[in-house]
Amino acid sequence: MAVLAGMVLSLSVQAMVPAATAAPSARPTVPLPAPTTAGAATVGPATVSPATVSPVPPVTSPPPPTAVDCTKVKCVALTFDDGPVKNTSHVLDALSARGARATFFVLGIMARKRPGLLRRMIAEGNAVGDHSWNHPLMFGSKATKIRSQFVRTQQVITAATGERPMLVRPPFGQQDKKVRKTLAKLGSPVILWNVDPEDWKVRKADVVIRRVLKATKRNSIVLLHDVWPSTRAAVPAIIDKLQAKGFVLVTVPELLGGSPTPGKVYLHG
Repeated sequence: MAVLAGMVLSLSVQAMVPAATAAPSARPTVPLPAPTTAGAATVGPATVSPATVSPVPPVTSPPPPTAVDCTKVKCVALTFDDGPVKNTSHVLDALSARGARATFFVLGIMARKRPGLLRRMIAEGNAVGDHSWNHPLMFGSKATKIRSQFVRTQQVITAATGERPMLVRPPFGQQDKKVRKTLAKLGSPVILWNVDPEDWKVRKADVVIRRVLKATKRNSIVLLHDVWPSTRAAVPAIIDKLQAKGFVLVTVPELLGGSPTPGKVYLHG
C-alpha cells in the first residue's frame, strides 16, 4: 500500500501499546503447508539471512486524495489477513459490487502465488499491507529475522503492483519494542484492530456477521480472514448491513487520513 499524505484526522487513535503486548486477541495461524515447528508455524523456505535481502525500495508516492472524509462520515475499515487464496476473488467481487473497499494484509508465501489478485486489489481501490512472510511468532525473534520477514513480503507486493506497501500487521498482532523499532526503520506503522469476531475459531458465517455488527462502531478496524470459506460467505451480509447502518467502508489509509508514524501502533475505534 502507498504512502499517505494530508492531515491526520481527529480519530480516536491509541498511539502505542505497552511493550511486549499482543493485539486485542491472539489467534492460531491459518493452516499453511507443512508446518515444521510447533507454535512458530514455520512454513515454506527458511527465512533468508540479512545478506540475501535486497535493499528496501523507496516508498511509493501517495495517490491523489480520496473523496472520503472520515471526519464527516461514519467510516469503518474491514481488514483481511493471511491470504490471498484463490477464492479471495469472491471477497473482491462482494466489495466491488457494493462500492466498498477493504485492506488486505497478505502473507508473502501466499502473495507470490497470486500476483494477479494483488493487482486487482489495488486497481479496485483496496489497500494491500504486509503480514510477514510465513506468519511466525514475533516475540523472541531477532531483529534480523523480523526485518527479513517483512522485507521479503514487501518485495513480492512491490513486484506485483509497482507499489511498496507501507502498512504492516505483525502475525498474531505481536509487537514489542524490538518489533516497533524494526518496523520504524522500514517506514511502516503497525496496524492492529479493535473488532475481532474470531472468525478463525468459530467458522460459522451467521455468528461472524452477528459479532461484527454488534461490535463495530465509527472508525473501527475489523479483523477478518479471507482464507476461511465461512468468512467469505459472511462478507456480503456484513457489507450490506454495515452500509444499511450508514457506515462507509474504507481502507485503513483512508481511515487514518494522514501520514501514520512509522513504528507507531494504531488500533482505532
